[in-house]
Amino acid sequence: MRSDMRPYVVFFRNSIPLRQLSVIMTSEGYENIEIDFTSNSMVLDAEQHGRETATKLRHILQTELDEDGFNIVRSKVRMVRLLKQNPLKNQCPSSRMRFLLFERALDKERIASVINWAEDNPGLDVGFALEGATVCLRGESDRYSTSIQKIEEILNLPALVVTRDTILRAIQIVGEHEKRLETSL
Repeated sequence: MRSDMRPYVVFFRNSIPLRQLSVIMTSEGYENIEIDFTSNSMVLDAEQHGRETATKLRHILQTELDEDGFNIVRSKVRMVRLLKQNPLKNQCPSSRMRFLLFERALDKERIASVINWAEDNPGLDVGFALEGATVCLRGESDRYSTSIQKIEEILNLPALVVTRDTILRAIQIVGEHEKRLETSL
């Protein structure tokens, strides 16, 4: 694969009209767009757009689709790293684990505040790595949403909550997308 090929996976917090977004992105010059409705995500080739992708996507969502729902763009490498660097990997069953993805870098003082808060909540483990955070809740599943809301509040940053299966599916989709791009050369 050429090094300038940049397939990205885009996760969305809210349900958005993915087909309509795909048409808009294609008209903006993006190519090879694939939609995965099961994980509410989209893969697009950002070869010509690079780091501008998140900014352009945010602009399109807000102005053309009137969506202010959180979104995040992650490359395959970053998703794999998220799984590998999971600080709770050996401490929590995957069914109880959620990954939190953030739009921008986290403040170290706020991370420390989240960790301190989590220590006072038995049955809740929180770990941070370069690519995001991992939450493990042992107990009632309805505490997930309130715990994640509290983490977002402390960090002053919205989080996209995904499961390990969603990340694995996205990695698979990007891999398939890369193979198609490679064979089309």
